[in-house]
Amino acid sequence: MKQMTGLELLLAMSSIRDDWIAEAIPKRIMEFAATKKKTVLHKRLLLLAAVLAALIALAAAVYAAVRLSISPIENTSLYSVSVDAGQSCETNDSVMRTPEQAALLLAELYLDDLCTPSETRSFQITAYRNLSVEVTPTSSMEMETREIYALRDQEIAENTWIVEIHVEYQYEGTMTPMGPGQGQWIDVLYQSSPIGFLMTRSQSHYTMQSRYY
Repeated sequence: MKQMTGLELLLAMSSIRDDWIAEAIPKRIMEFAATKKKTVLHKRLLLLAAVLAALIALAAAVYAAVRLSISPIENTSLYSVSVDAGQSCETNDSVMRTPEQAALLLAELYLDDLCTPSETRSFQITAYRNLSVEVTPTSSMEMETREIYALRDQEIAENTWIVEIHVEYQYEGTMTPMGPGQGQWIDVLYQSSPIGFLMTRSQSHYTMQSRYY
């Protein structure tokens, strides 16, 4: 390949039109600027996504910590008593517990459980009094009452009841939404719309569980 002399190179450069240079330089600058802008935007989007992910993780951790540190009076354990109350002293016949009798015993089991220390709760019931129960068959509830309790189809059946527990209790520790226990007597188990406890009866046992879930 023939090597260009200095004079030939000078002549070749002088033959380049000025308008070609004027078009080529801005075009290169625009392409470079557009590429740089896309890169900066991509980095900003990645940074924003990382910040949002960190905020979501932090919010979840705070919620879990608060929920554990200040817990409501919820206890969804399943409690059970036998249908057979034993033999009658007079007739030696087996005595069957009524739903009201069973519900009262199950309510005592529920409250006694909350009197037991637990690492999963921020409070402990220290005393309770004036315990009573209200038992209503779900199959005989009016539609309006069923809607108030938000009963599911499987909860409306024979041998199934909604149990309302009425009691006064004291507690130590901290409970939401009441706050720290100060020796006062509290007479409401749940600070919201009616929830109730679902009690069912099989051939041998009554079982009861809070519907607070």
